[in-house]
Amino acid sequence: MHEFNQARNKKFEGLIIITLQYTNNQKRKKKSNYL
Repeated sequence: MHEFNQARNKKFEGLIIITLQYTNNQKRKKKSNYL
């Protein structure tokens, strides 16, 4: 059960990182060319 939780936490961390990168990219796009 512990191993399963670790894998789930890793996946969750990955999702957070992807989300942060996505929002940063969106902000940068808006600044460069107001879409």
